[in-house]
Amino acid sequence: MWIFNFVDPHWSYEDLKAYIHQINSLENRANKDRACFMSHLARHDANGTRTKLVELFNQIEQVSCAGKLLNNTDELKTAFNDNKRTYLRKFRFNLCPENTSVEGYVTEKCLESIMSGCIPVYWGNDSAEIEPEILNQNAILRYTENNEAELVAKVRELYSSETAYQAFIQQKPFKENAADVIWEKLQQLEKRLTDLARE
Repeated sequence: MWIFNFVDPHWSYEDLKAYIHQINSLENRANKDRACFMSHLARHDANGTRTKLVELFNQIEQVSCAGKLLNNTDELKTAFNDNKRTYLRKFRFNLCPENTSVEGYVTEKCLESIMSGCIPVYWGNDSAEIEPEILNQNAILRYTENNEAELVAKVRELYSSETAYQAFIQQKPFKENAADVIWEKLQQLEKRLTDLARE
Protein backbone atom coordinates (compact mmCIF):
# COMPACT_ATOMS: atom_id res chain seq x y z
CA MET A 1 0.00 0.00 0.00
CA TRP A 2 2.76 2.44 0.94
CA ILE A 3 4.49 2.19 -2.43
CA PHE A 4 1.84 4.33 -4.15
CA ASN A 5 2.53 7.22 -1.75
CA PHE A 6 6.29 6.86 -1.92
CA VAL A 7 7.15 6.62 -5.61
CA ASP A 8 6.32 8.99 -8.46
CA PRO A 9 5.07 6.77 -11.34
CA HIS A 10 7.24 8.72 -13.80
CA TRP A 11 10.49 8.12 -11.94
CA SER A 12 13.39 6.21 -13.41
CA TYR A 13 15.55 3.90 -11.31
CA GLU A 14 18.08 6.73 -10.97
CA ASP A 15 15.36 9.10 -9.71
CA LEU A 16 14.34 6.57 -7.08
CA LYS A 17 17.95 6.02 -6.01
CA ALA A 18 18.55 9.77 -5.70
CA TYR A 19 15.39 10.21 -3.62
CA ILE A 20 16.38 7.48 -1.17
CA HIS A 21 19.85 9.02 -0.93
CA GLN A 22 18.26 12.37 -0.06
CA ILE A 23 16.05 10.78 2.63
CA ASN A 24 19.04 8.91 4.06
CA SER A 25 21.13 12.08 4.23
CA LEU A 26 21.69 13.41 7.75
CA GLU A 27 20.45 16.83 6.59
CA ASN A 28 16.96 15.35 6.17
CA ARG A 29 16.82 14.55 9.89
CA ALA A 30 19.14 17.17 11.42
CA ASN A 31 16.96 20.09 10.35
CA LYS A 32 17.61 23.07 12.69
CA ASP A 33 13.89 23.94 12.67
CA ARG A 34 12.97 20.50 14.07
CA ALA A 35 12.32 21.80 17.58
CA CYS A 36 8.83 20.45 18.32
CA PHE A 37 8.23 17.23 20.23
CA MET A 38 5.83 14.77 18.60
CA SER A 39 3.05 14.89 16.02
CA HIS A 40 0.11 12.59 15.52
CA LEU A 41 -2.22 12.66 12.52
CA ALA A 42 -5.28 10.42 12.56
CA ARG A 43 -9.02 10.60 11.93
CA HIS A 44 -10.25 7.75 14.13
CA ASP A 45 -9.23 5.19 16.74
CA ALA A 46 -11.27 2.02 16.36
CA ASN A 47 -9.32 -0.04 18.91
CA GLY A 48 -8.20 2.69 21.35
CA THR A 49 -4.46 2.23 20.72
CA ARG A 50 -3.88 5.69 19.24
CA THR A 51 -5.53 7.47 22.17
CA LYS A 52 -3.57 5.32 24.61
CA LEU A 53 -0.29 6.20 22.89
CA VAL A 54 -1.02 9.94 22.78
CA GLU A 55 -1.80 9.87 26.51
CA LEU A 56 1.38 7.89 27.13
CA PHE A 57 3.63 10.43 25.42
CA ASN A 58 1.75 13.41 26.82
CA GLN A 59 3.60 12.49 30.04
CA ILE A 60 6.74 13.89 28.38
CA GLU A 61 5.25 16.85 26.54
CA GLN A 62 1.97 17.51 24.75
CA VAL A 63 1.65 15.57 21.50
CA SER A 64 0.49 17.84 18.65
CA CYS A 65 -2.63 16.17 17.24
CA ALA A 66 -3.42 17.85 13.91
CA GLY A 67 -5.94 15.28 12.65
CA LYS A 68 -9.58 14.90 13.70
CA LEU A 69 -8.68 12.49 16.50
CA LEU A 70 -7.81 14.34 19.75
CA ASN A 71 -7.28 17.53 17.73
CA ASN A 72 -5.45 20.25 19.64
CA THR A 73 -3.95 22.34 16.82
CA ASP A 74 -5.13 23.81 13.51
CA GLU A 75 -1.58 24.56 12.36
CA LEU A 76 -1.48 21.86 9.68
CA LYS A 77 -4.37 23.56 7.90
CA THR A 78 -3.76 27.24 8.71
CA ALA A 79 0.05 27.43 8.51
CA PHE A 80 0.93 24.50 6.23
CA ASN A 81 -2.07 24.34 3.87
CA ASP A 82 -2.56 20.64 4.74
CA ASN A 83 0.95 19.76 3.50
CA LYS A 84 1.62 16.89 5.86
CA ARG A 85 5.27 16.27 5.00
CA THR A 86 6.27 19.91 5.39
CA TYR A 87 4.37 20.07 8.67
CA LEU A 88 6.14 16.97 9.99
CA ARG A 89 9.53 18.59 9.43
CA LYS A 90 8.91 20.60 12.62
CA PHE A 91 8.90 17.49 14.80
CA ARG A 92 11.52 15.14 16.19
CA PHE A 93 9.04 12.27 16.47
CA ASN A 94 5.92 11.23 14.59
CA LEU A 95 3.53 8.87 16.31
CA CYS A 96 2.32 6.65 13.47
CA PRO A 97 0.27 3.66 14.61
CA GLU A 98 -1.60 1.63 12.01
CA ASN A 99 -5.40 1.17 12.07
CA THR A 100 -4.85 -2.42 13.12
CA SER A 101 -1.92 -4.72 13.86
CA VAL A 102 -1.93 -7.53 11.31
CA GLU A 103 1.26 -9.01 9.88
CA GLY A 104 1.79 -7.78 6.31
CA TYR A 105 -0.48 -4.74 6.72
CA VAL A 106 1.91 -1.79 6.39
CA THR A 107 0.59 1.52 5.09
CA GLU A 108 2.35 4.79 4.29
CA LYS A 109 2.41 5.98 7.93
CA CYS A 110 5.91 4.87 8.92
CA LEU A 111 7.33 5.84 5.51
CA GLU A 112 5.86 9.36 5.74
CA SER A 113 7.67 9.85 9.04
CA ILE A 114 10.95 8.73 7.51
CA MET A 115 10.47 10.85 4.38
CA SER A 116 9.89 13.91 6.58
CA GLY A 117 12.96 13.18 8.70
CA CYS A 118 11.05 12.30 11.89
CA ILE A 119 11.82 9.36 14.14
CA PRO A 120 8.80 7.07 13.64
CA VAL A 121 7.07 5.77 16.77
CA TYR A 122 5.21 2.86 15.21
CA TRP A 123 2.64 0.25 16.15
CA GLY A 124 1.42 -2.40 13.74
CA ASN A 125 2.37 -5.34 11.52
CA ASP A 126 1.71 -7.68 14.47
CA SER A 127 5.16 -6.84 15.91
CA ALA A 128 6.92 -8.32 12.86
CA GLU A 129 9.71 -6.31 11.26
CA ILE A 130 8.51 -3.48 8.99
CA GLU A 131 9.61 -3.98 5.36
CA PRO A 132 12.88 -5.61 6.54
CA GLU A 133 14.36 -5.77 3.03
CA ILE A 134 14.15 -1.98 2.80
CA LEU A 135 14.13 -0.37 6.25
CA ASN A 136 16.72 -0.24 9.00
CA GLN A 137 14.70 -1.47 11.99
CA ASN A 138 17.07 0.29 14.42
CA ALA A 139 15.94 3.69 13.08
CA ILE A 140 12.31 3.01 14.10
CA LEU A 141 10.86 3.02 17.62
CA ARG A 142 8.23 0.31 18.11
CA TYR A 143 5.37 0.10 20.57
CA THR A 144 4.26 -3.27 21.89
CA GLU A 145 2.08 -4.09 24.88
CA ASN A 146 5.19 -5.27 26.72
CA ASN A 147 7.52 -2.29 26.20
CA GLU A 148 5.50 0.74 27.35
CA ALA A 149 7.83 1.95 30.11
CA GLU A 150 10.95 1.22 28.06
CA LEU A 151 9.60 3.10 25.03
CA VAL A 152 8.58 6.17 27.06
CA ALA A 153 12.03 6.21 28.67
CA LYS A 154 13.71 6.01 25.25
CA VAL A 155 11.62 8.84 23.77
CA ARG A 156 12.24 10.94 26.89
CA GLU A 157 15.99 10.37 26.58
CA LEU A 158 16.08 11.24 22.86
CA TYR A 159 14.01 14.38 23.43
CA SER A 160 15.89 15.65 26.49
CA SER A 161 19.45 14.73 25.46
CA GLU A 162 20.79 16.40 22.32
CA THR A 163 23.74 13.97 22.37
CA ALA A 164 21.44 10.93 22.41
CA TYR A 165 19.21 12.42 19.70
CA GLN A 166 22.11 13.25 17.39
CA ALA A 167 23.56 9.76 17.86
CA PHE A 168 20.19 8.15 17.02
CA ILE A 169 19.61 10.13 13.83
CA GLN A 170 23.03 9.12 12.47
CA GLN A 171 21.32 5.84 11.55
CA LYS A 172 20.16 5.78 7.96
CA PRO A 173 16.52 4.67 7.79
CA PHE A 174 16.86 2.93 4.41
CA LYS A 175 19.16 -0.02 3.80
CA GLU A 176 21.84 0.30 1.13
CA ASN A 177 19.98 -1.90 -1.37
CA ALA A 178 16.55 -0.29 -0.77
CA ALA A 179 16.34 1.30 -4.23
CA ASP A 180 16.98 -2.07 -5.90
CA VAL A 181 14.32 -3.81 -3.80
CA ILE A 182 11.70 -1.09 -4.35
CA TRP A 183 12.44 -0.96 -8.08
CA GLU A 184 11.98 -4.73 -8.34
CA LYS A 185 8.64 -4.45 -6.51
CA LEU A 186 7.56 -1.76 -8.97
CA GLN A 187 8.52 -3.91 -11.96
CA GLN A 188 6.55 -6.86 -10.55
CA LEU A 189 3.54 -4.63 -9.88
CA GLU A 190 3.68 -3.17 -13.39
CA LYS A 191 3.84 -6.68 -14.89
CA ARG A 192 0.83 -7.83 -12.83
CA LEU A 193 -1.20 -4.81 -13.90
CA THR A 194 -0.24 -5.34 -17.55
CA ASP A 195 -1.22 -9.03 -17.33
CA LEU A 196 -4.57 -8.13 -15.74
CA ALA A 197 -5.28 -5.59 -18.47
CA ARG A 198 -4.72 -8.28 -21.11
CA GLU A 199 -7.15 -10.76 -19.51
